[in-house]
Amino acid sequence: MSKGKVTRIFIDMDGVLADFLKGVESPMYLGEPLTNDATGRTTYDSRKKEFTDKRLFANLPPMVDMYDLLAYVRHCETPWEILTAAGSVNRELVVYDKTEWIKRFVDPNVVVTCTFSGTQKAAYAYEGSVLIDDRLKNIEAWEANGGIGIVHTSAKNTINSLKELRNNSYK
Repeated sequence: MSKGKVTRIFIDMDGVLADFLKGVESPMYLGEPLTNDATGRTTYDSRKKEFTDKRLFANLPPMVDMYDLLAYVRHCETPWEILTAAGSVNRELVVYDKTEWIKRFVDPNVVVTCTFSGTQKAAYAYEGSVLIDDRLKNIEAWEANGGIGIVHTSAKNTINSLKELRNNSYK
């Protein structure tokens, strides 16, 4: 993580705020643990249309520690927004469902931007911008474009990283 004043925080939805794994592995969708095939594609990848038709992204449960993370981000008083990938399969429905999920569980007024892919989030990176995302490749793309990345593993760890950034910006 680089130093510098944090001017905006971008938060991913799936895997940070919403529990994608719990949702996709639920009986309504997969009904079993998500697995990778020999090429690294998951069973979700081959069934995206089916799952999004069933409104997967509208029905994801929140991460158990989501409200802790949001409370800290709000406490920072730094502008923040949601930056999430919606893909191309059933895109309009996925964008709608993700936006409605954020309104329901997070904040009805927060800005929600949906890219096609996770790595496309890097187009929004600039010096002082932070991306909180659970996927390393998205963080690497973000940092390559000049932003600060935090790989999300838990609210506690992400909050500690944000505190470190805030402390460094005052030095």
